[in-house]
Amino acid sequence: FLSVSQIQSDRQLCSKVVNFRFLEEDTKYNSFPDVSIVIPSQRSSGATSNTATASGTVQRVIEPILSNPEILSETTIILTTTTNPDVKSPELFSMIIGNGVKDFAMTNNTEVNHYHFLRTLEEGFRMGHLNQNDAKSEPLTGFWK
Repeated sequence: FLSVSQIQSDRQLCSKVVNFRFLEEDTKYNSFPDVSIVIPSQRSSGATSNTATASGTVQRVIEPILSNPEILSETTIILTTTTNPDVKSPELFSMIIGNGVKDFAMTNNTEVNHYHFLRTLEEGFRMGHLNQNDAKSEPLTGFWK
């Protein structure tokens, strides 16, 4: 988000961007903000590393959340990460878990990409779209409560 000039020039928006390590504190104290978009580094996400690195990041982030029913009862978490660093044929691992999801979790084997997730957020928060590839993508449905 910091690559967007409108955010760079807005001190209030910049002040809301925090280091990835704060996620661990939020998890420990169950103090998530109303909306969080967690973006690990290129290396931690697997974009410039490998599946094992991305898997380790996912495990480190998700395990404490999954082991805390209080967090899951109050929070919806959307996680998507690259499992193949080849930009020409990216592979994604994604999950949506928590309070906003029917039965806390479900499986959907439909092929989706980052644009589907972006469109889902745009629709969910009534933000409109960026008139780019997100506008051409359908939001994910069928799992919300």
